[in-house]
Amino acid sequence: MSINDNDLVWHAWLEHLDMNKLKVMVLKSLVKYLSNLKFYDKRGVCEGCQYGELPPTLESLENLIDLVLNNNSFTGSLPLVMGNLNNLENLYLFDNMNTGRIPVEIGKLQRLSAIYLYNNQMSRSIPIELTNCTSLTAIDFFSNHFSGSIPETIGKLKNLVVLQHRQNDLSGLIPASLGYCRSLQSLALADNKLTGSLPPTFRLLSELSTITLYNNSFEGPQPASLYLLKNLKTINFSHNRFSGAIFPLTGLNSLSAFDLTNNSFSGPISSELAMSRNLSHLRLPRNRLTGNIPSEFGKLRELNCLDLSFSNSQEN
Repeated sequence: MSINDNDLVWHAWLEHLDMNKLKVMVLKSLVKYLSNLKFYDKRGVCEGCQYGELPPTLESLENLIDLVLNNNSFTGSLPLVMGNLNNLENLYLFDNMNTGRIPVEIGKLQRLSAIYLYNNQMSRSIPIELTNCTSLTAIDFFSNHFSGSIPETIGKLKNLVVLQHRQNDLSGLIPASLGYCRSLQSLALADNKLTGSLPPTFRLLSELSTITLYNNSFEGPQPASLYLLKNLKTINFSHNRFSGAIFPLTGLNSLSAFDLTNNSFSGPISSELAMSRNLSHLRLPRNRLTGNIPSEFGKLRELNCLDLSFSNSQEN
């Protein structure tokens, strides 16, 4: 098949291209002719085909707003020229085979609202330049091989609602500046190598509803200020080294799932847990709890899972 410039005139004002049902391969050389493209959706294009690396000619798509290339077989690193897509708002590259690091050039994307890179094979550290994208509301890097620490400047992302870093190789402390992401509703840092204690600035996360930190090496007592987070519905701190009393985490009316399995919490089980009337899952096994099981637990009408195994607590 041959292509000349005349054949491509019809692309001149194309602003939307949805290839969701198209079952043919697309020549990468065509990309440079789509300068007015605003939405590029390749989901399901020739499913199972090997696409190779993302073409550097993507930089010619200067009006692009949504780049949707998930569930394909793209490989290699993200092209540096991706930082030239000044109008880009949504970047969906999940469920591919991309490798390498996130280019620091991505920090130029001031309009970027969502970046989904989950289920790839990307590695190296998360560039601090990503926190220059102050319009970000969602970051999902689940199931990659990112290492190093969470950027200290994460607190610049005032609009961030979802931060998903589960199943990576991140290490070090949770930056205190994370507490300044006051719009944050979901925080998932499970299955990493994170250490240290929770920063006192967590008290500022008033919108937080889900926090999952399991399978790390966090330690120390819980900041008493966690009691101030009245919107928390799910807490999973299991398989860490937390210690001290569980009191700061009790009595939250919104709480529905509470898992502290396999830590070093000690002292009695607070009867104030019964104030969480919507509690459906309560798991406290493999800690150092003492005393009796509070009789107030009988008021938890929504409770369908209670696990106190391998503890010293007894029924009252």
